Amino acid sequence: MRHQMCWKIEILRGVDNPNVVKCHDMYDHNGEIQVLLEYIDKGSLENIHIPYEPSLSDLTRQILSGLHYLHKRKIVHRDIKPSNFLINSRRTIKIADFGVSRILDQTMDACNSSVGTIAYMSPERINTDLNHGKYDGYAGDI
Repeated sequence: MRHQMCWKIEILRGVDNPNVVKCHDMYDHNGEIQVLLEYIDKGSLENIHIPYEPSLSDLTRQILSGLHYLHKRKIVHRDIKPSNFLINSRRTIKIADFGVSRILDQTMDACNSSVGTIAYMSPERINTDLNHGKYDGYAGDI
């Protein structure tokens, strides 16, 4: 658990984008890691119905902008789902929860695992026979 928390912090410390949650600082308090994250006042998009297409379009644009930023930095989230999108009162979307994310070097091997939420996984991640066994982690986030 401690290793996973340190991994999240490592990923979050290096990002600076309006559509990715910001990590302000980290503290070790008597062996317990405490993380100071950006405050997002409206919570997640889980169980939120967005009835208007222009609003949905804007939220989608923000999510894709955040993913584009992460992918340019070789960060694959690997658990994209509504509960990992936070929204504030200005209707700005923030990508959050980097618990199963990976920073990729030259290979996608670190992404060829079944971590994440099965209901939101891309088909090629579940069925490795698709794409002749070649998995594109970046596409999996989309």
